[in-house]
Amino acid sequence: MQRFREHLRGDLLDVGCWKRGIEHAADEQNVGLASYYGIDIGGDPTQVIDLEQCDRLPFDDASFDAIICTEVLEHLDHCHRVFDEMVRVCRPGGAMVISLPNCWRTMRSRVVRGRGTPRFYGLPPEKPEDRHKWFFNVTDVVDFFDAQTKRHPLRVVHTHVQEQPRNAVARGLKRVCHASQRAYLNRYADSVWVVLEKVGGPGAGEGS
Repeated sequence: MQRFREHLRGDLLDVGCWKRGIEHAADEQNVGLASYYGIDIGGDPTQVIDLEQCDRLPFDDASFDAIICTEVLEHLDHCHRVFDEMVRVCRPGGAMVISLPNCWRTMRSRVVRGRGTPRFYGLPPEKPEDRHKWFFNVTDVVDFFDAQTKRHPLRVVHTHVQEQPRNAVARGLKRVCHASQRAYLNRYADSVWVVLEKVGGPGAGEGS
């Protein structure tokens, strides 16, 4: 929250809010939000919305100054449609803060060992309530958001790749063993956070 507080201002929409953790963090850190609105299928949302079944968010165009969506899109078959809707309801000059996991990190050791049950993948005997619908790495995430700037009136303001705490020497050795920074991050990074700004005049992005 602290890292992105300058982008989370005004009227905030929390997509996939669950227990409204963002709202609580904003209160604790004195982030001056004008209003907070959380949507999710469960937890404690302001409004219950099943994003998987929602063709259009129940908000007018350009309704929010900021939108945050953390570790949500990978759970949706229709993640592209939900992303388009977030762009639609964001005001020009507003920010979208989105995080996605690096799915490769949690799978690579299991594949190498030839054993282990992945949490969000596999073939469980009973239909799970939730699972990841997409399998991607850091490169895929960065390329996805770059592509969205060509489809929508958006620009990438900031990209932050988060890693698990690791001894500096061990981190350095692992980096040396990889041909590129991107290859290292695809293997070891935890998640990717991207801040997008909606650009253009009033009505930009309508009809997405």
